[in-house]
Amino acid sequence: MESIMLNQRWETLREFLCSSAPSTVHDPYCYPGTDVLINKLGIRDKHALEIAETEIGTLRTLRSSCPAYRL
Repeated sequence: MESIMLNQRWETLREFLCSSAPSTVHDPYCYPGTDVLINKLGIRDKHALEIAETEIGTLRTLRSSCPAYRL
């Protein structure tokens, strides 16, 4: 549940930073020509980034709540 809320907040922030700017102005926080935020994974595809964010959030939640998943 917490990861879903974080993903929704992240999506809202992404939309604000990338979509609210006029299309003629490059957003320094997004990859050029996209509305994808620059990220440590180097993912430039919006859908692939959403999947990665969900999986990472899920793993972090499991790791913090279940001792068997702690690395």
